[in-house]
Amino acid sequence: MPTAAAYITPFKPMTIKRLLLQLGIDQATVSRSLDVSRALVSLVINRGYIPPSMRDIRERIEQLLVIRPDVDEWLKKNQTNITAIWQIEGEDLRDRKPSGANRRGRETNKMPAIVICNPNTDASKIKEEDYMLSQEAKKHFKMFRHPFLNDMEKDGDTYMGEDHRYILEVMDFAANHGGMVAVIGEVGSGKTSMRRELEKRIRRSGDIRIVYPRIIDKSRATASSLCDAIVYDLTDGKGTPKSRLEAKSRQVEQHLKDHCRSGMKVAMIIEEAQDLIANSHTIKMLKRFNEIEFEGKKTIGIILIGQSELSSVFDETVNYHMREVIRRFEVAIIRGLNGDLKTYLDHKFKRVGVDLKTIITDEGIKALSDRLTTKEGRRKVSIAYPLTVNRWMVRAMNEAVELGERIVTPEIINSLQGLEAL
Repeated sequence: MPTAAAYITPFKPMTIKRLLLQLGIDQATVSRSLDVSRALVSLVINRGYIPPSMRDIRERIEQLLVIRPDVDEWLKKNQTNITAIWQIEGEDLRDRKPSGANRRGRETNKMPAIVICNPNTDASKIKEEDYMLSQEAKKHFKMFRHPFLNDMEKDGDTYMGEDHRYILEVMDFAANHGGMVAVIGEVGSGKTSMRRELEKRIRRSGDIRIVYPRIIDKSRATASSLCDAIVYDLTDGKGTPKSRLEAKSRQVEQHLKDHCRSGMKVAMIIEEAQDLIANSHTIKMLKRFNEIEFEGKKTIGIILIGQSELSSVFDETVNYHMREVIRRFEVAIIRGLNGDLKTYLDHKFKRVGVDLKTIITDEGIKALSDRLTTKEGRRKVSIAYPLTVNRWMVRAMNEAVELGERIVTPEIINSLQGLEAL
């Protein structure tokens, strides 16, 4: 079967593009009305592409437009008819916005959704395609399970890129030697996976106890509640924290020293640590815990795991009053997968018994890498976090099947729209 490259021509604006722009009709609304993807509508309108599985796509768009009074008026004014909207025009309209769009590009003259092919279309389900691989896509790519769901079932399922492996070692060192580290990453960057891997190591070693504060709203965590967590976890829930803070502090110190005396180490792991921003005093207290020693050895390591907001805590130019803490924490930021993108995808598809070469071309992977690269000043930054990559691949695979293509190509990747890097 020919690939997308055989069908998709270079950008060639047609009369329909000018019609939509001048009437303020956006392609997203057209796609909702036809119950097809935005990427498909974009390919049809901007490149003259006709998918093998949907030869009547132009007729369906014509049916949608011809019943609109403003379209009828536009056709009469331009002395043309609905079938002539597919003529190629010379003007490059790529960067033009619909006339009804405001300065941010949002449409103020929305076309009412007129569902022709599926009267039961629910607009609230549009984003489901970002996560769910269609049954047709599974059959097409010969896989019996979703490559990105329930993907942490046994040892070896976790993918560790170069950044992940380095940061895991930093976390391991903090747990074993009483260090303090803040692991910072975007949603879906692999923070939870690394925490699980660290816990596996700790269980295998047998000489580290984990303190895991369970308070759901970390913004309400205090020195007292962290003391409670230490007492509960170091006594397997059997200990009772003292009521007065002075007595509680002495109790915590005694527990930590007793564990150190017996050859055990202690590591406190706090997830969703970005919520601690609201209480800088609590972060200061973490340093106080870390200063408790026994015979010259630190008795507890501190590992914070949080989203990108946490990085603001460790900016000394903003929080100079926190310098005594900032200068003692190692900050480890998780970067995107771009250098490891192909290896990551190969790992995921091997888990479900599928060869990556049957899913996406090397050029398609390069296109995905380019789409998931941004700039910070002069520096290129990867935003190819695992969850983001998963969403893009699901959309691309669903799109390939809808277009009647055998494999995901650069053209399909570049046609995808509306995928935020979460």
